[in-house]
Amino acid sequence: MDRNSIIGLVLIFAILFGYSIYNSPSKEEIAKEKRAQDSVAALTKKAAPVVLPQENKNELNDSLSLAKKQQQFGSFAEAAQGKEEFHSLENENIKVTISNKGGKVVGVELKGYKTYSGNPLNLFKEDSSKFGLTFISQNKTINTNDLYFNPSEVINSGNKKVFSMRLQSSEGKYLEYLYSLEPNSYLLGFTLNMVGMNDVVAPGAGGMNINWAMHTPRTEKSLEGEKTATTVYYKNTEDEVDYLSETSDEKESLESKVKWIAFKQQYFTSVLIADQAIDKPTLETKSSTNNSSVKYLSADFTIPFSHQAVESFPMKFYFGPNHYQTLKKYDLSLEKQIPLGWGIFGWVNKFLVIPIFNFLAGFNLSYGIIILILTIIIKVMLLPLTYKAYLSQAKMKVLKPEIDEINKGKDKDPMKSQQEMMSLYRKAGVNPLGGCFPMLLQM
Repeated sequence: MDRNSIIGLVLIFAILFGYSIYNSPSKEEIAKEKRAQDSVAALTKKAAPVVLPQENKNELNDSLSLAKKQQQFGSFAEAAQGKEEFHSLENENIKVTISNKGGKVVGVELKGYKTYSGNPLNLFKEDSSKFGLTFISQNKTINTNDLYFNPSEVINSGNKKVFSMRLQSSEGKYLEYLYSLEPNSYLLGFTLNMVGMNDVVAPGAGGMNINWAMHTPRTEKSLEGEKTATTVYYKNTEDEVDYLSETSDEKESLESKVKWIAFKQQYFTSVLIADQAIDKPTLETKSSTNNSSVKYLSADFTIPFSHQAVESFPMKFYFGPNHYQTLKKYDLSLEKQIPLGWGIFGWVNKFLVIPIFNFLAGFNLSYGIIILILTIIIKVMLLPLTYKAYLSQAKMKVLKPEIDEINKGKDKDPMKSQQEMMSLYRKAGVNPLGGCFPMLLQM
């Protein structure tokens, strides 16, 4: 390196050194920066978190929860929060339990009956049934089973008790389940009222879907006997009553309108009856996998909704026994759930056995005694026919030697033998088939 290069490098280093000294912080600035770093370090290592007052914390959590509910339920967000409570309607025959969650019937006790083990007879309980309305609102699928209804007080209106469950959307807009129960009745009135729901339910929706399902509880000693008698019955608008298979699992989507749908058990039934028709329901029956219930029964169907400001869909429930006269008095063909047999067997049961049985039951006799008396009564009624059958058999026995003698010549002249046989029958006043018809009728 020559002298000029060395001088240049020295000048560069001198300039850099002088610049750094010129721009270096003062003692006061260094002290201030150190205090700031110490404060940050202290906050990082030792500072305690800021604790909000409990009421502020609860308010914040509620706000966050409500925001989440609004995303899920839209205008029904406030109804998505609540505490489940149970209310009851009862008369001399039944006690109905209704939950504010879903606004639905969650239990029915039949007061006049017991299970085979002597416990109160419940057609179903809250953990074994569901009843929910599903519709589209604000691009969200709303299921009433997830929402809390506002209950009213039970009021006496005339001779019946009335109870309301309302699902509030916004001021003046609500969906209502209106229940009513009359004295000494197995019918629970159920009306679905929709007020202002035309602004809530998505346009273009042709109806609202209802899902009704139940795990039928075991009430009798023979589980297999209950399974073969438990299924879904229904009546279409042409007055035809039909049912799904009682012995195998089955699912069927009906193409016709239906008047009522019944979850029929061995001795009891739960029936949903519509004042208007139920359109194209899907019905299912499935065997249960545990011994505490018999079968899983379900019905999915749509009720009409024409987007009017106020609409109602009246229905009713029947919760009660499969008692022929009790079911028949409602004039809805509900009694056809009881298998009376085909042809003459059904006639005998309908017009003879059932009336006599009910008459004897009015004396509070045990069923064993009633069956014994019923058997004696029927035998006495058939006594004239039985006497004729025995008399015919006795005459045939007396004539047997002569009949055998005539039959010996049957191979030689069958026509002559036949004529002699008929002449003998006329002379003795015997009908060879006279004993068959009375015996058949007794059978």
